[in-house]
Amino acid sequence: YAFVREPDVFGFAGVMSPALWFANGAIFGYAAAHQNWTGKVYVDAGTAEGSPRSRDPLSLRGQEHAYLMAIRQVVETLSHKGYVRDEDLRYVEDHGAVHNEQAWARRFPEALRFLLGAPAAVEISSCVFEPDGLESTKRRPGTSKSGIWTR
Repeated sequence: YAFVREPDVFGFAGVMSPALWFANGAIFGYAAAHQNWTGKVYVDAGTAEGSPRSRDPLSLRGQEHAYLMAIRQVVETLSHKGYVRDEDLRYVEDHGAVHNEQAWARRFPEALRFLLGAPAAVEISSCVFEPDGLESTKRRPGTSKSGIWTR
């Protein structure tokens, strides 16, 4: 919302596991009605978000598929507005990932690299949330334990 409303203030948007249901999905109409967007957009979600089988903290009551479809609709809206994949728009579906801090932490370094334009040779430290606490890790750019990056 803030990125669409105040593009001169917010130069990019990191949209990780978005709450598109908020205000009865009002963001869809709001985004469609506004034209002059500038700046990069990173959108991601886990394919198991809301799944009762994965014990996800996000309860979607059997609407997991609808959640991913809504996020894909956002990406499609951005494409219709002129955004180009991997140029000023990045969309990541993290296979099997749930709605939690560990999943977001795993995707966060790549989101930053994309949004800030960090060179591929720069090594970024990341934090991985483990059940017993916070563990600092270092990974080479473009890699992850789950292999979710599409570069």
